[in-house]
Amino acid sequence: MSGRFGRVALGLLLVGVMSVSGCGGTGSGGPGSGGSGSGGPGPGGATTGSQPGPGETSTAGETPTGPLPAPLPTGMAGVRLTADLTSGDGRLVAEYRVDNSSDHPVVVVDRIPESLGSAALGETDPDHAWVVMAGDVVRVTKQSFPIAPGVRFVAAPVIGAHVVAPGAGVSGSARVPLPARLDVPGREFEAPREPVDPAATRWQFCVQVAELDHPSEVVTVSAVAGAPLLCSATEPLPGADARPTGR
Repeated sequence: MSGRFGRVALGLLLVGVMSVSGCGGTGSGGPGSGGSGSGGPGPGGATTGSQPGPGETSTAGETPTGPLPAPLPTGMAGVRLTADLTSGDGRLVAEYRVDNSSDHPVVVVDRIPESLGSAALGETDPDHAWVVMAGDVVRVTKQSFPIAPGVRFVAAPVIGAHVVAPGAGVSGSARVPLPARLDVPGREFEAPREPVDPAATRWQFCVQVAELDHPSEVVTVSAVAGAPLLCSATEPLPGADARPTGR
């Protein structure tokens, strides 16, 4: 084992692969949506709807380890994601805001720990996000993942969040070095750290939002693993045309 994932025996699953078509332009364009159901891109290129774009489908798929559960991008009534996706200085940058216009607090799962599998949150990097493939789209995402079947922990692992009251919002950012590499806890207890799919030409940002009976800024992984993802529209992936076709 190596890296920060090598220090902790992780039992978290890779996010399920999503089959996506219709990724052109600045519409919903990828396996995503975000917000409360309007269906189009929001300010700064963010999508605020919960429906796929024209010609777009989104279905669960398989990874080399078999079918894996994951929350599908969807909307949450009264909750809106706006995101500004840019690139520069050798990295992808997502500046985002989640606004809650509902009548109850929501939990935004965006405080991602440096290592997973621990019952204590510890320090978090506010810019840290996972990098996964969603079909042919590179997804920069702040979220939890389900615990692998048969894996047991002495104490329930946790992840960090912000509690957003009705009428309030929370802002944040995510930064990923280029060229993008997969960065997500998996069955083998360490991040794969492999290059993203060479066929990928677009990227997006997602963040998980949950409704809990007892909202908290530290929540168990299992409490939010199936919560909705709010996702931005897709943007062109820098350097996609120059990447080699082989891994």
